[in-house]
Order: sequence, then structure tokens, then C-alpha cells
Amino acid sequence: PVPFATGAVAAEQQVALRAASEELRELSSRLGCDAILSVRVQDEILVVHRAGQDSPYGAPLRVGQRIPLAPPLGTVLLTWASEREVDTWFGRARPALREEEMAEQRRVIRTVRERRYAIALDSPARQRSNDAMSAAAASGGRNATSELDGLLDALAHSHHNVQTLDDGRLYDLSTIAAPVFDEYGRIAAAVWVSGLAPRAAA
Repeated sequence: PVPFATGAVAAEQQVALRAASEELRELSSRLGCDAILSVRVQDEILVVHRAGQDSPYGAPLRVGQRIPLAPPLGTVLLTWASEREVDTWFGRARPALREEEMAEQRRVIRTVRERRYAIALDSPARQRSNDAMSAAAASGGRNATSELDGLLDALAHSHHNVQTLDDGRLYDLSTIAAPVFDEYGRIAAAVWVSGLAPRAAA
């Protein structure tokens, strides 16, 4: 609790994060879903702010909750990272990513860099991982960690990132995420929305 409280105070002092936090409520209200602000803390993703009510379609993450920074989670936070950092991120996937899977992830990173946001499709694997995240949040992370790790590993080997959007097509979306840049042009955090209703238009 103490390190998190200290980190939360430091986050509030950063202009970029404070501005992003202030936009979350409006974003959540406009889209009718959860809006979350997260930061990278070494090999984890830390939820630092949240707005909106729990959606039946998303994972009710809580402020202070930590999620493994492992493929495919955290793509936005790694979009402008060095090749070495991306390779380290790849290395956290278990079982190990195949060459073609790493090539696919690199294509996703390039697409996110060009588009400036990431889109993930819903899938049975992601729904199960959402349930495990919910259980981990409810238990304080004590009872669902191993199950969550296993589901995230399965998710890493599934194809769910949208690289091409077709006008007029409807999608079952899981999350939309975008980077938050600080005054130095570095990625300070990620804003993402989850719990979107099925069959959303592109």
C-alpha cells in the first residue's frame, strides 16, 4: 500500500497523467463503458485511475491492480520502445512465441504507431482472462494468479488485434487503447476503454 500511495502521489504531479485522469469520466460517459488509465512499472501494468461503472462486457479492474506486462497486453506502452525492450516483452510469453507470432506482433506495433491507438477484438480467450482478472481483483490477487497467467499465455498466441478497419463493418471489440505522452514526448501512460457493447461500428 505505501509504495502504491507514493506512486499515486507522484503520478498526480505529472501534468500528462493529471490531464488524462480528468478526461476519463467524460470518455466513459460518452462511450458508456469503463475508462482506465494505466502506467508501466517495470514488468507490470499498474492501474492508476478508473472511471465508469462495471460493464457486463469488460473486466472490472481496480485502481492499484497490477497486470503482467506480457504479450499481447501493453502493446501501446511498447509502441515506441527499443528493439531490446520489445524482445524482452516477447520473452515473457509462455510458451515462447514462434517466429511468425513475433513477426505478427511487430506488425501490430507498427500499425499502432501509425494509427496512434490499438484495437483488440473480443474472443473466448479474452473473456476468460477478463473473468480471471475480476477474480484476482476481488481476492486481492491471492487466489487467481496462476489461472490468470495461464489465460494470458493462451491469449498471447491468439489473433485478436485489428490492423485494418473496414468502413461500415461491425466488430465485437474488447478494448481500445491510446498512449499518453508527457511534455518530453515520451509515453507516460495508456488510456484504454473496455466493456464496449458487442457489434460496434468501425
